Amino acid sequence: MFLAVGMETLGGLVGSLREGFELVMDKSHSLTAVFSEAAQSTTLTILYWNIQHGKGNDGGVVNLERTAREIVASGADIVVLSELDRNRQRSGRQDQIAELQRLTEFPPHAVFHSATSGYEFGSGLWYYGNGVLSKFPVVADQGYPLPNPERGETRKVASVRLQVGMEQVVIYGTHLSVITEERPAQVGGEILALARGEDASVILAGDLNARPDSPEVEELVNEWFLDTYPEMNTDPGVYIFRHCNTRSH
Repeated sequence: MFLAVGMETLGGLVGSLREGFELVMDKSHSLTAVFSEAAQSTTLTILYWNIQHGKGNDGGVVNLERTAREIVASGADIVVLSELDRNRQRSGRQDQIAELQRLTEFPPHAVFHSATSGYEFGSGLWYYGNGVLSKFPVVADQGYPLPNPERGETRKVASVRLQVGMEQVVIYGTHLSVITEERPAQVGGEILALARGEDASVILAGDLNARPDSPEVEELVNEWFLDTYPEMNTDPGVYIFRHCNTRSH
């Protein structure tokens, strides 16, 4: 089955799951995927978060320790993060995915893919993008550029293939454009094309920067997804869609 889960009004998780998976949304808005594997059952709890480089509501203070505390409290097995910094002055020149891995005591299965980069005098090159923390081994990872025909901020999909017991699961982490005209090409022209070509279950987690009635989200619904929001409604700001592979179009 395919799924799309909005973690916030402007956020989302999108994915395709093989037969046997079941989803549960908990009170923290983490996504839990449960599947049977021979005689055993495996449960994945997946958290998506746009951390805005660790900036808080207290005047923009950057504090990754509180971010790490929330990640640990969620109980997530896989954490997909957007707006991570590496070597930027505004965030103390931290390698934020490495620092969060250290603070959360996750296994050494952290992946970072830069979506954009630049140069700061005194610091050198900086990077900014998406990352994944995982309690499961990383089999492979790759970054895929997303179209930006309006010359907006460069965006990427971080693709991370994980070994979960006998199964492999592909996690996509992304952050779509704030420019409305760019998102349809990013969703339909790249992300769905990538997902259709996978031979494993896929979950795309990201800040979609789009509301449920936007053309790009409607494309997901019309082309691939069934709306399961009424089934899993835990919060008015959470939107969920599902597509079954057997559905005819």
